[in-house]
Amino acid sequence: MTGPVLQRGVNLSNWFQLDGIQSISESDFQQIYQAGFDHVRIPVDPAFFGWGPGGNQDAAEQKIIATLSYLSSLAATHKLALIIDIHPSLALAEQIETDDEAANAFVSLWSKMAAGLRLTSPDNVALEIWNEPPYYSGDSSRWPKLAARIVASIRASLPQHLLIVGGRFSNGIDGLLEFRPLPDPNILYVFHFYDPFIVTHQGASWWRDKNDTAIGFMQNVPYPASLGALSQIQLINGANRAVAMQEIAAYSVSGWNRGKIAGEIEKAADWARHFRVKLICTEFGVLKETTSPAPRLNWLRDMREELERHGIGWSVFDLVDSFGIATRQGDNLEISPDMRRALGLPLSRPASGQP
Repeated sequence: MTGPVLQRGVNLSNWFQLDGIQSISESDFQQIYQAGFDHVRIPVDPAFFGWGPGGNQDAAEQKIIATLSYLSSLAATHKLALIIDIHPSLALAEQIETDDEAANAFVSLWSKMAAGLRLTSPDNVALEIWNEPPYYSGDSSRWPKLAARIVASIRASLPQHLLIVGGRFSNGIDGLLEFRPLPDPNILYVFHFYDPFIVTHQGASWWRDKNDTAIGFMQNVPYPASLGALSQIQLINGANRAVAMQEIAAYSVSGWNRGKIAGEIEKAADWARHFRVKLICTEFGVLKETTSPAPRLNWLRDMREELERHGIGWSVFDLVDSFGIATRQGDNLEISPDMRRALGLPLSRPASGQP
């Protein structure tokens, strides 16, 4: 397998996706390198640029390709490898999954993006073909077939670039375990990990319209799990208390700790060993505003150490958005000493422009 070193990275989310409020500066790239990361993963939603299946998409496609080229150059300047993560919005992902013409358009888009990236170095750029493909129902072969088509469309222009491919079920480990590796030696296989969601997504505002869970109304959920969770967890106004108490009671006896995380990562590692392929985890993280510092750091440390125990590279989610591992102080990115320890980052490193 050839390609960039992808051991410790960070996601630059909400820049070319969602509402685009997290504009990242060149200084940020320098500080990311100085913090000890070797790569950045940048989610790029084609719909952010006005792209969609059908009609003439030349203008949107030109914008996308120009952006990807710019990001490739920016990362290389600061000695960071780049994962280009094509990250369709939920609406676009649903179109691609359910409409054959939309899927064909997505393959065509990949063909054009790959052609536009011919001048990028395979030593510095990796391509993640689709963030979290859903495919929760229906024929389980639909996603592998589309993935194979996307890979073939990329290889026509980029025969040497490292590609990153995962299973259905939104890149969960269950989706990975049923995925059979494609006949391409330069693919890194990906999974995401946010279990247990009662810890990582506690207080998530976008979960508050769900009727079957009260996780979006919780805060101060401890980790590791313990019987004391019943008294520690606080509920935000509007929670369905009956649902919340059931979830809290179940979590308090769930045994979620480092050992349980290790067991889940082991499943992915066993799959990789069986097929003799390599893995990367390009998303894991904990919401910062509604989680107490100690449980958040404990979970991130356990995840990072278990991934590294298996030689699995990682990209933590994310830099400064809702899951952010850093905060902004003027033009500076601040990563606390405790967070650095949790992520195994050094205390200092030369600037990216220095030898």
